[in-house]
Amino acid sequence: MKRMPFFLVTLLVVGMLGACVPTLRVADGNFQKARHLRLAGLNEEAAPEYAAAAAAYSKAFARRSEDGRTPFLSSRLKAGMSMYWTGRFKDAYELFDGLFEAGGRSLETIVYGGLSAAELDRHEDAVRMWSAMDATHGMFILHEGIKAALAGLDEGSMNLRQAADHVRNALWKQDKRNVRISLKPQEQLNPPENCAGRFWWRYSESPCPAPPRLLDD
Repeated sequence: MKRMPFFLVTLLVVGMLGACVPTLRVADGNFQKARHLRLAGLNEEAAPEYAAAAAAYSKAFARRSEDGRTPFLSSRLKAGMSMYWTGRFKDAYELFDGLFEAGGRSLETIVYGGLSAAELDRHEDAVRMWSAMDATHGMFILHEGIKAALAGLDEGSMNLRQAADHVRNALWKQDKRNVRISLKPQEQLNPPENCAGRFWWRYSESPCPAPPRLLDD
């Protein structure tokens, strides 16, 4: 049997590698682009990037499930956030509710789980998740925003839609503040622990150690 020419073997290998580009890497790239656009106030431009990220995460998770592997928490949180910002509220709620019921109390599970529940008019579930937010999460603006939203719901001065708007506004302010703080020289020398790890989006516009850019109001 004739041996295949070297250049054909090379093309075949390159083609196979190209077809096996890690779906998670694609999803993470879309998520990063979407986050940058959202923080810049370009929500319409961010939507298709979030949609692409959500689809890629779902595909990656399906593959991992077939292999008997569980996705990292950070990947599941990014998937849930992508679903939420794409309008896939039911999918986002089911993801965050599953984490919550399993004992997960990450910042994103609490905040986005409650927001997703609110979009589905699940008043009790939104309150249940937001009520798990406390000062130990280290996000003062967001903590105070959720506390005010819960108080408004309890007093009747806010309906669920208004409470969700209040939480989203607090989330926006917290995200912008965290990015600005990370621009300070002392923070660049000693970045927050979460920024250097798998949850970079809590304190940065892009994955660390890439320096974040100052965003306009």
